[in-house]
Amino acid sequence: DVSSGDLGAQLSEFAAGGSQRKRSAPEMLDPAAQQQGESSTAVFKPSCSSGVEHEQFPAFQRLTATQRAVVRKMISVLDVDNDSVVLTDPLQPQGPIVYVTNAWQDMCGYTMTQAMGQNPRLTQGEGTDRETVCSMRKALTARQPCKVRIINYRGYNREPFWNCLSVHPIFFNNECVLFAARLQDYSHRLTPLVSLTPQ
Repeated sequence: DVSSGDLGAQLSEFAAGGSQRKRSAPEMLDPAAQQQGESSTAVFKPSCSSGVEHEQFPAFQRLTATQRAVVRKMISVLDVDNDSVVLTDPLQPQGPIVYVTNAWQDMCGYTMTQAMGQNPRLTQGEGTDRETVCSMRKALTARQPCKVRIINYRGYNREPFWNCLSVHPIFFNNECVLFAARLQDYSHRLTPLVSLTPQ
């Protein structure tokens, strides 16, 4: 039963850090429209993630019954339009994405269809610090939470942004069943403080 107190406390603690800055719609570009030269009026449109459409994807269907129940419970405590969150499966090779919120799609520039089943590294690029990635890998391998500031890239145009990334292992019956990552776009805070913008 995933309504156990320990799991509930983990999810409540994770959800309490939510509702971070979202990019405004005019900043988001529709990749199809961009290719057609209509980027000035185009808007990136995330696929809605407030329902159960994520459950149709193979990455979700490969989850155990317990993992699926935990994902559903977690979604119920998130504000999917304002909390930029990605959930991944630590029990599968490469830790595929099994759920993304609308806010994550807005921030990262990938639709749910594009993201599901991918490794979260899809948002990394040439300016992403490899030492930071290595420290994250070590923490996650040890099933420990971590918090880093890292340069990521938006999918629709590869625009770099400063991401304050917090990753938490979610445990059920002493087993890590999910990783939950919260993203915060810190570009508006960090860019004025550094001599070079992310490139």
